[in-house]
Amino acid sequence: MKKFYKKLDDSSIHLPEYFGLRDMKSLIRREKPTKISTGKSNYEKYARKTKEMLSKKQIKIELTTTRGRPIGIKPEKLKQIKEMQLEGFSVRKIGKELKIPKSTVHYLLKKAKARKIRLGRKLVYLR
Repeated sequence: MKKFYKKLDDSSIHLPEYFGLRDMKSLIRREKPTKISTGKSNYEKYARKTKEMLSKKQIKIELTTTRGRPIGIKPEKLKQIKEMQLEGFSVRKIGKELKIPKSTVHYLLKKAKARKIRLGRKLVYLR
């Protein structure tokens, strides 16, 4: 099963979902992080062996309070979606033009009503 994670920089990774010991070892071998951020509920699920392994490898764990999976769309595309909606394009047409599922377009437009969307640590303002 493919696990989702986000590389924050060369030495930091954010894990929005639970990683078992085997998956964690594989990730550490591949990415070589010095810091891993994850939610409190995910951290509580980690087995003692996983926590010990992270401690031995001197990998710092940072508990975050952000919720949900990060949006995987570039800010430019978000602005383009909002502009197309203002020009009168339907959700279906926007999705077709930008090759994004219409449910994703609908979700992003709903979020855009607040005029800003948080992408990781950045705030993107939509007109």
